[in-house]
Amino acid sequence: MKWLGVVLVAAVCLMLAGCAASPQQSPSPAPATGGEQPPAVQSQPQNVPPAPGNNATPPAPPSVQAPPAPTQPAAPSGLPDLQLQAITFDNPASLYRVMNGSITNYNSGTAPSPATKTAFYIDSVLIGSVDVPAMQPGATSTVGITFVCPSAGGHTLSGMIDYEHLVTELDEQNNGRAVTFTCSA
Repeated sequence: MKWLGVVLVAAVCLMLAGCAASPQQSPSPAPATGGEQPPAVQSQPQNVPPAPGNNATPPAPPSVQAPPAPTQPAAPSGLPDLQLQAITFDNPASLYRVMNGSITNYNSGTAPSPATKTAFYIDSVLIGSVDVPAMQPGATSTVGITFVCPSAGGHTLSGMIDYEHLVTELDEQNNGRAVTFTCSA
């Protein structure tokens, strides 16, 4: 098969009205199987005169270029950065009273965020979660929460947006916030 490439290069060279001034030496082809010998290839360049009235220089032989290197996919132009901006609730808090509040979520990133969830906790015990809609960069979304004051004394109400870690973000460490409150007897 190696000799076929040499024959093709020589044929292309002849068709283009001559080759470069100095021929390139090719390694001698290996004998073909079955006793066949490759066809003889003329190693001298052919000097073909230009067509009458055409004094142009014959074109250079074609060059073979390597295929372009594969390209890597473009990196994302940005990511969302979800933050829990504020937690508010009714005051005063009293024992076993149903409390209404809200959690304000914020996308401080450079790309839209998909819909996700925010979980809320009292004293590190999961109380519930609420759906948070998709947000454009710079947008906020406030969701309502309801909880019961569990016992008399001080407590911590905390929240965490994307608590299931489903959204890739610029900063995963700023998703939570906590406030303290006291339930009176």
